[in-house]
Amino acid sequence: MSAWLLRSLAAGVALLVLVFALVAYRVSERGAHELAESDRAFDAGQLELAVEHARRAAAAYVPGAPHVRLGFERLRAVARGAERTRDLPLARRAWHALRAAAIESHHLWQPHGSELAVADRELGRLSGQQPAAAPSAVPAPAGAAPSAARVGGLLLGAALALGGLLAAASHSAFDDISPSRQRTRVALVSCLVGAAIWSAALLGA
Repeated sequence: MSAWLLRSLAAGVALLVLVFALVAYRVSERGAHELAESDRAFDAGQLELAVEHARRAAAAYVPGAPHVRLGFERLRAVARGAERTRDLPLARRAWHALRAAAIESHHLWQPHGSELAVADRELGRLSGQQPAAAPSAVPAPAGAAPSAARVGGLLLGAALALGGLLAAASHSAFDDISPSRQRTRVALVSCLVGAAIWSAALLGA
């Protein structure tokens, strides 16, 4: 493997790490902002607005980020408090928001499967044991399910990034037999383009 290829691979990996770090920072920043807006709305007694902002905070998934946990806690607290005061429409809306946040934060895995199960169970109970998706239930907030374009972007970006990196490594094995520097460059560009597409899809662009 040539020194040029080693430097290129190192630069590509470093750039990928940087892109993912920037994406995580941007999502975390957005989630913290939404949580702060939810706090302000909650303190002002604007519970429906607090629910919407809490949903966005919980959906801005970054592993270990406190705004995600606090967003889900806010939604559960509003739902249970509303049921205690017999405000069932607000309780349903809060459980739907919690369910939507769990679905929106689903990427290649489901990090909030337990929250989704709880929301489905509570919505079924509040609907008189009807499924959460029954027509009589309050509709979930817009954007609850990830769009086909977003899912496609995540899959395409991951495929290009990983495929490009593997192709670059495999081409280098034949450097002594057949010059493949141009193909390696193309593979590395594919890797970087894939990382950019994946990042844009993760941000919901």
